[in-house]
Amino acid sequence: TLPARLQADAAAWRKALRPAPPHTLWTAGGLMLFGGLLRAAWLRAPMQYDEAYTYLAFASRPLPRLVSDYHLPNNHIFHSLLVHFSTRLLGVHSWSVRLPAYLAGTALIPLGYLLTRRLYGQAAALLAAALIAVSPELIGYSANARGYTWIALFTLLCLLLAVHIWRSNNLLSWLALGLLGALGAWTVPIMLYPFGMTLAWLALGWLRRPRRASFPWLLLACGLLALTGALLLYTPVLLTSGLHALTGNRWVSALPWDEFWESLPIRLLNTWKRWHQGQPPWMAALTTLGVAAAWTDPLPRKGGLPPLWAAALTGILPFLVVQRVAPIPKVWLFLLPVWLMWSAAGLARLLEAVLRRITLPRGGPAPEKAALLLAAALCVLSLPWQSALHRSAASGMLAETSAAAAYVQAHWLAGDGLLTPDALAPSIRFALREGGLTPPRDADQTRRLWVVLNPAQHARADLLPQAVWPEPLLRLPHLQVYLLPAP
Repeated sequence: TLPARLQADAAAWRKALRPAPPHTLWTAGGLMLFGGLLRAAWLRAPMQYDEAYTYLAFASRPLPRLVSDYHLPNNHIFHSLLVHFSTRLLGVHSWSVRLPAYLAGTALIPLGYLLTRRLYGQAAALLAAALIAVSPELIGYSANARGYTWIALFTLLCLLLAVHIWRSNNLLSWLALGLLGALGAWTVPIMLYPFGMTLAWLALGWLRRPRRASFPWLLLACGLLALTGALLLYTPVLLTSGLHALTGNRWVSALPWDEFWESLPIRLLNTWKRWHQGQPPWMAALTTLGVAAAWTDPLPRKGGLPPLWAAALTGILPFLVVQRVAPIPKVWLFLLPVWLMWSAAGLARLLEAVLRRITLPRGGPAPEKAALLLAAALCVLSLPWQSALHRSAASGMLAETSAAAAYVQAHWLAGDGLLTPDALAPSIRFALREGGLTPPRDADQTRRLWVVLNPAQHARADLLPQAVWPEPLLRLPHLQVYLLPAP
């Protein structure tokens, strides 16, 4: 009966969630702590354009406006809700706005460890956790108040559920998978890609080795549950802005066929470069070598499912062709932890082959110990390039926004207004909001006008063509601050 089946499935969940052995908890916890500290070091960095705009335009608004306003796809609604509550509880700070993305980005480390361990074993899991922990791209997005780390988190959770479904056909896991698909789509609609990859993985497994007759029907029901749940969650947007806001904005508009086929490989190459940006060349070569070694393995070591790269092709490429879009690198962030898992699996395989040639007995603890040493070495070797990234960020234009905003706030009088170029406006306004000042949006009804700009990028005459510009009151390496009579 269904109640008995659900009771048995709940017992299977409890068994699957039982505590891991202490040494596993210590190892995964140590790598998670290391990766969490690397990410925490960026939480107080100056706000970038997109994340500052997301807070000012969406997350800071009342809840009815937040869940219904989709005038730009910057509103990753589930993530914006988390930011809304985080800032209400902890105050408006760069770190509190980024806290939800940080928590999801840090959780990728133990989840990547668990998924890799179930598919490829302990040695690969150690390397995967280390690679995820030190990845500059994942570190950067873990301190960027957008929903992309949540999509990466949902991707790993979906794949873990798929492994559990394949082994047990657990109804609760099917239900959780469908709900995760809906919640991910409510965060960013690109959840379509990892969810499609997950369902394709299960479908390919069933086609290769048919099991229960109910399996394809459950697969279909799971997809329909995700679709129905996403439509229900997006109901306020659909009633306010219409379906076009989700499917017809210029970022997802269909390309001409020739442009699509020309752009797609270029964007994929740019994504690969972006994933390894900030790392030395040997690290990119090592990671790619591991992926190549993993893809030559016909099946995962554990679980019996078909290769995940085949599911990625069959579950994502058809959507790209139907949409005729060539996604930019940040859209593919959900696949980066999977890429690093493949790399770890291949490196573990190569490591095991080397150790076998050194005449160490097969099946002994040597591969796990060697993988642990390599994981520790990767963490230590990453410190110099992490430090270089911090030095580079500290010398950029955004690093000066806090100083410029602090100067404006210290001299602000009632009736003042603010004017900045569009590229700077969200970052400057957030820095002022963080200090407790909310400038009026309309600068026409002001007595004095504060202007912050980068003269190398923004011509003063383009902002105020008729103004007589005085000398800047504050001159920074990149930014300048002016005070003018209101036009």
